[in-house]
Amino acid sequence: EKGAYTPIQNLAADEAQFDATGQQIARAASEFSVNPGLMLGIFNAEASFAKARSAHITRKARNPGNVKIVNSDELEEVQRRGVEIIGEVEGHTKFPTWAEGFRGLGLKLRVNYLAKGRTTVAAISEIYLTGNQGQWRETVEKTMREAIEPCLATQGLASLPADKGICDFCIAKALPITPEMNQSYNI
Repeated sequence: EKGAYTPIQNLAADEAQFDATGQQIARAASEFSVNPGLMLGIFNAEASFAKARSAHITRKARNPGNVKIVNSDELEEVQRRGVEIIGEVEGHTKFPTWAEGFRGLGLKLRVNYLAKGRTTVAAISEIYLTGNQGQWRETVEKTMREAIEPCLATQGLASLPADKGICDFCIAKALPITPEMNQSYNI
């Protein structure tokens, strides 16, 4: 029964999709120096991993964070990094593939939040959305905890800021990645 599983286990129910999603998140997280657990948490909070009935914009736009890339800093970085955008869906940036959508999410987090000192989920939520910030933060943080709990325990930490990496063990547990991608997230 779906309710009995954790968010990551629900995503992992379709193993092939989970592996592909994990690889896409890991690549984007590495490229933009973003905690992959944060990206996974936002994907869950924004669209229940694109499985919710209400996630039609996310699926149509292949946009896991429902981001809107519109300001000049973001657009400049899009050009510099070669992130491909193919339009918009109901005001949200549309990407040609899910991999590009995760790159767009990574870019948005790096340029608009982390580079400006917003390194906690609470600080990010203050400008990421206008809706129920408390529920959004709770979902993001719960998903991040699930993804990084083993890492925190081994390091004796209670929480991890949004701009800090997680160990390879936790990434592999939460987001299966290929051996050549097995690298440290030096952020």
